[in-house]
Amino acid sequence: MYGLEITRDVVLTKWKERFGPEIYEVISSFADVDYDFVIVTIPEALGVKLTDRVIKDFEEKGLKVENIIINYVVRDEDCEFHKLRKKMQEGYINFIGNTYSNANIAKPYLSPKEVKGIESIGDVSKALFDNGEV
Repeated sequence: MYGLEITRDVVLTKWKERFGPEIYEVISSFADVDYDFVIVTIPEALGVKLTDRVIKDFEEKGLKVENIIINYVVRDEDCEFHKLRKKMQEGYINFIGNTYSNANIAKPYLSPKEVKGIESIGDVSKALFDNGEV
């Protein structure tokens, strides 16, 4: 921020200037709350590169990422396309696993259906928080 030391108060003040007092009140109410960050990515070059950059930015500011979700993982090699995609994804999944071995990593599989409705959301959350696979 152009030579300013980035502190919680500086960030909150900038948010108040940019978003107004109402948003500031909401955001500042979370300032002293203990929270976890969850990074959601995809197993492709750009997704992994951005994930790596975001996590490093968080670490520089003293924020710890303990959870990573790798979305759209191909489960079955049921056609040539999925076979190639799965092989490509494995390298990126391994990179994330090796680089962030202290993080909880969940890998929801690519689904033919959109996650919609309470039952589907429940299935996904149960899988994410029970065994990391959907």
